[in-house]
Amino acid sequence: MSATFAQILRDAAPFVPLGALLGAGYFAALRQNVERYLGGAPLGPTLALHLGRLLIAGLAFALIAKAGAVPLLGALTGFVLVRALAVRLVRTGS
Repeated sequence: MSATFAQILRDAAPFVPLGALLGAGYFAALRQNVERYLGGAPLGPTLALHLGRLLIAGLAFALIAKAGAVPLLGALTGFVLVRALAVRLVRTGS
């Protein structure tokens, strides 16, 4: 049985904000990481933040993937949208 495009959008929609929230946290932590690395902060906590950021994102997407491909695509859409916003903010200096 094939799903219609409307059904796919309906199933993916709740995961877009979840992916956006995950992306916002990920890119905020990435900014902190960059500032810590460039600022000469102690290496231990900086590496812990780095690894924690990657681990949380990986685990979150793995759990979302268990819900199926459509929810995963929805979450990735939200994540990528926030990435585009983060890149734009960095380029404009905000």
